[in-house]
Amino acid sequence: MKVRITCPHCGFTTWVEGGRIPAKARYAACPRCRERFPLRPEGPPGPSSAGREDEPEAFPAEGEAKEEPLSPDSTSPEPHRGPSPWEDRDRIGLWPGIHRSFVSVLFSPAVFFRNLHCRNGLKEPFAVGLLFGSLGAMVSLFWDFVLAVWGLGGGINALASRFNVSLLFPLLLVLSPLMVGAALFVMSGVLHAFLWMARGSKHGFEGTFRVVAYGQMTQIFGAVPFLGGLIGGLWYMVVLVIGLREIHETTYGRVILAFLLITAAALAVLLAALIPVMMSLFR
Repeated sequence: MKVRITCPHCGFTTWVEGGRIPAKARYAACPRCRERFPLRPEGPPGPSSAGREDEPEAFPAEGEAKEEPLSPDSTSPEPHRGPSPWEDRDRIGLWPGIHRSFVSVLFSPAVFFRNLHCRNGLKEPFAVGLLFGSLGAMVSLFWDFVLAVWGLGGGINALASRFNVSLLFPLLLVLSPLMVGAALFVMSGVLHAFLWMARGSKHGFEGTFRVVAYGQMTQIFGAVPFLGGLIGGLWYMVVLVIGLREIHETTYGRVILAFLLITAAALAVLLAALIPVMMSLFR
């Protein structure tokens, strides 16, 4: 017989075979938020367990956690999903909410997005995406200007040579949140459109937006001098592929196909713009 266990800290819910729960089990550890909680009301300790506290992995342990479908009479639209620690920060605290979400997105994105609900609005994911995306953009911009001062800044170096750096740098800093906020919606829209073409968009635009927004936590690598932007970008792509696969409950093949279609479309647009230019040069 299966029993339902719900973590009181993050709301993660699963069904566990009753036989997997030891008779003396009193506590469980949540595979999502890692918090420990009472498994069932405590009774008077027996003679064999006095002075000792059992803490078995009655809740599915990390590495073997496997979600079971919930009973059909459940009233929740997403009974096996719940809020992220960031969205639960009013109860667990701001810093724990940020820290737990950050660590999960970076180092266990499959578990994070598999358990993240995708019908709770865009406000919370937009806030976290704007926060981390803006921080990453600002720090990366700082290092770009450092390179520009040394004459190695590429496009930034060209801008710095034409404009007053003391005015250009703060202007770009102010514009960074606006550009990041717009990019979240544009990127989510493009990704979702091509996921739909690849038949991998099960949970709608909000599901895609949540992956794009929470994935912005990887942009904190922009704080690493010079190579941070590249590291953050590559890690972001990995998180996107894993996150889209998990939140839409699709396959890696469909997600990768969506990215290939985006690449093909971008190349087609680039060629369409370059061909007239090339033809004009050879006349």
